[in-house]
Amino acid sequence: MSRSAPYRDSRTSSTILAALAIAAAACASDADAPAPVDVDSAGGASTPADQAPDASRVVTSLDTADGARVIFVDEGDGDAIGVEILSSTTTPATDALIEQTPSALELYMAIAPAGKAPLALVRDHARSSAAPPRHLAVAAATGETTGEYYNCADTTSWANDFKAWAPVLDGEYIASSAESGATTGYVSYSPTFYFDVCRPADLVYQPTDYWTSVQRRTSSSGTWSTISTNVNALDWQYRRWRYYRTSLTCSSYQYQLVVNSFTANQYRRAARWADPWSCQIGL
Repeated sequence: MSRSAPYRDSRTSSTILAALAIAAAACASDADAPAPVDVDSAGGASTPADQAPDASRVVTSLDTADGARVIFVDEGDGDAIGVEILSSTTTPATDALIEQTPSALELYMAIAPAGKAPLALVRDHARSSAAPPRHLAVAAATGETTGEYYNCADTTSWANDFKAWAPVLDGEYIASSAESGATTGYVSYSPTFYFDVCRPADLVYQPTDYWTSVQRRTSSSGTWSTISTNVNALDWQYRRWRYYRTSLTCSSYQYQLVVNSFTANQYRRAARWADPWSCQIGL
């Protein structure tokens, strides 16, 4: 039986999800492949009360000179390290780094060159790349100014911002207009994905948090579990939330992005993801 990673637009408003990957390892059995149904009918999105994030998953976190907070998340069970990036202003130096598609270890080394990288990041790099870690140059992206409040009110600018840092993969979703309320979506067993969610500067209802979460489960009959750490990241402090993971190893988990806002408060979201089998064929 073949397994695909259909992008599902399961609207409690709509949907999204993303990923990339490369060479070999054991994949979950075909029996676990999800049936082609709407994600809500296969378990649905967990609410904040259902699945609180596990703070013990945080390996370490760094604050960049241009105002981003970077959190390295251990997804557990020998899986990849996820990278969560929070920001309120434009972050040109950080953007220039992540546009180079770094592993978690490479990103840590670029932000904290004098620091001692956690062993979890070293092990993750060995799983996600056959090459030694690169020493990435830290340079501002062209046309960006540090410290300006980030605003994704314009659809075209938002799409360009996302495309600048997330590499082209097998699948892509970029919201064509602002959304609100609850949205969920999943990308099956994709081993690498890139998520991006932002809120405009103007809110109808203030101050109400936006709930953002990356969740995973072992099969279509399993329970969703939250792996990201800042489920209420898009509050007064932050305007943009990003999460990515890369791996050479086939994923044993289905992933989904969940976003929920007070009905009239809008947001934008985008994702890129790789086919689940890309880890076996080296793409």
